[in-house]
Amino acid sequence: MAYGIKEAKGDILCFLDDDDLFKNDKLEMILELFSKNDKLGYIHNSFSLIDSEGNNITSNKIIKLWKQPNKGYYIPYEKIKRHLRKITNYCGLVNSSSISIRSSIIDRDTLDYFVNLPGDMDEFLFYELLHSGLDLLMTKDILSFYSIHKEGNSKPKTPSEMVKYIGRIKKSLEMLNKLLENTEFFQYGQMKLKYWIYKEQLIDEKSHVSVKFLLITFVDVIKFRADYYLCLAFFLYISLFSENLP
Repeated sequence: MAYGIKEAKGDILCFLDDDDLFKNDKLEMILELFSKNDKLGYIHNSFSLIDSEGNNITSNKIIKLWKQPNKGYYIPYEKIKRHLRKITNYCGLVNSSSISIRSSIIDRDTLDYFVNLPGDMDEFLFYELLHSGLDLLMTKDILSFYSIHKEGNSKPKTPSEMVKYIGRIKKSLEMLNKLLENTEFFQYGQMKLKYWIYKEQLIDEKSHVSVKFLLITFVDVIKFRADYYLCLAFFLYISLFSENLP
């Protein structure tokens, strides 16, 4: 994706994964939304789930995992911080085929650095928005189709696989947090990184989780009202009563 962004010449960028689809009128609608508002920097549209054959997925169990907004949300830049939980709850960082951006939010001097980003480029686009000063729109209009593959499930199945998986996420977040160093969102980025450090320590039986570390992380999560707080509360409860604590 970084290579594509470097070569792109347009003012508006839309992304499409090779196994996803756009609705026929998506590009027209996205262009119209951006052209009406110079302050708009990032749009996330709702999506329908499809299988590898292009058929709509109707399983409620799967659909509930991908919560979609039932109304549109326009969030000015100065209010993004207080709405981070809403953005993450409604998949605002998920599926690059549902993300469109104004190319000016990208700091092109950083692209070479992010070419080898070991994690998801979807998050990279959101982090670029966070230091851009531009607004965000989450629309309930379904403009893309997100392909879910059963055979493509790459979730870690063993503790060792999970540790490697978390290692990639940690490295990715460490890189991404450099984008936020001089913004009010830096603590948010650090909180997300601490969450994964914390989770890794809980998986590794040889590591120790300090009470101070847990409490600081938990306070950060509450402060940002992020989607991670329920997970952290659960991990906090386990850790406080585990033998891993020093």
